[in-house]
Amino acid sequence: RMRAESHPEQVGVGFVGVGVDGLWGASGLLDVRRFAVLLGAAVLGAAPWLIDVVTSGGAPLTATSTFPRIGTFPTRVGYLFREALPGALGARDILSHEWAGGAVGMVIAVTLIAVLAVGWWQGWKDRSWDAIGAAWFVVVYAAIGWSPDDPNLRYTFFAAPFLVMLVVRATRFAATNVAPRHSPRWGEPEANTPERGVAVDVSRRALAVACAVMLGWTGLSAMSLGRLHNLSENGGTVYRVGNVPDLDDVIGILDREGVNRMWGDYWVAYRVVFETNERIIATPSAGIRRYDPYTDAVRQADRSAWVALKGTQSEALVAAMDGLGVGYQRFDTEHFVVIIPDRPVPPEQLPEAARRAPETPRPTL
Repeated sequence: RMRAESHPEQVGVGFVGVGVDGLWGASGLLDVRRFAVLLGAAVLGAAPWLIDVVTSGGAPLTATSTFPRIGTFPTRVGYLFREALPGALGARDILSHEWAGGAVGMVIAVTLIAVLAVGWWQGWKDRSWDAIGAAWFVVVYAAIGWSPDDPNLRYTFFAAPFLVMLVVRATRFAATNVAPRHSPRWGEPEANTPERGVAVDVSRRALAVACAVMLGWTGLSAMSLGRLHNLSENGGTVYRVGNVPDLDDVIGILDREGVNRMWGDYWVAYRVVFETNERIIATPSAGIRRYDPYTDAVRQADRSAWVALKGTQSEALVAAMDGLGVGYQRFDTEHFVVIIPDRPVPPEQLPEAARRAPETPRPTL
């Protein structure tokens, strides 16, 4: 939902970026038609957010108050280049942010960022949209107060189109300026003769460089995906994708007992909704509530379940139910405890430890 996740600083900086791109094109002069097209596209893209601001009485403008502010603008810029961007490029593992291969990952990160810097400078000289967009992405990222609280690196996804174009520009630059030119053998025509033109030689080198870059990045992506799978699936890690273990047994219990409304931790609730295609409606007992209709449906249900991660949360939940004198059915799975109380028990009647699963470590700056 846009209301819960609205970032007014993103929208504002985006409009500033449009202004810079439209007013300062390749010619360095005002291009009214270009500016009008870009401004119209920006308004269209921001339409859901703008409509939500109006219909909700400005709720998105204050939504940021519910999120933590981590560090300062300069430290968040540093975090982007030290943690987030290397992770997005495959040099750090997602979630844990450990270097891929230790020192090897550091070398990969420095090399790739250098490649992007070359591409950015080539684009900036032409006032290209990708160079301007990449520069403004840094500003947008650092303007979000909680951007370092992003172990899955989702805020870096928006930079992908810019990064791809910068790599293309860097590859083109390398092909035409860095790679060695063709050295003809004795008896061959010179490279600048009609028989063997410079353009042909350059195009071949460009193709060779492009293929090398593509193969290298494909290999890095494959390695990163393999490491991500191992990090998520192999034994007892707190960095499992989705933050919590498999929920199939929980869903099976709820289906068998005929319960289609559920309270659970943020990561549990929305995973259940997604995996059942809304057959079971769940809402967070702790954390951000992204969609009010889910919360209303669970609150209004005559019968609803509680799902707690086995351990400290499930122990606190059982103790709280006993303290309230509420009867309940208990079902244990390998990782979770499912509690179906005799009457609805809203979150405000339970302590924090019963409502929230233990969190994965948050970054500090």
